[in-house]
Amino acid sequence: MTDLRSAYEETCDEELSQWDAQLVLLKSTADQADREVNLVCRKSIRTLQLKQEEARAKQMELKAAGSEVWEDLKAAMEKVRMELRTSFCHVAGRLGRNGKDL
Repeated sequence: MTDLRSAYEETCDEELSQWDAQLVLLKSTADQADREVNLVCRKSIRTLQLKQEEARAKQMELKAAGSEVWEDLKAAMEKVRMELRTSFCHVAGRLGRNGKDL
């Protein structure tokens, strides 16, 4: 395994762990919001959890992949990571505004 591959996989692992912490924070923030905001945000948070599970599955595929398919799987992982980053920012932004745009 190359050093670049190992570094990339480690970066993905770290990011997945950070998202775990972010989910806990988002849930806590949603719990403190009013009932309507909480319900809408919980749905968004559940969607984030599903996307995170998808990212974990991609990460497992990536780690198990041979070099011939690794680059293709890396591209798929990048797509999932970008979607998660965007979704996290979106939900966090809505909660930060106290749900005004929900």
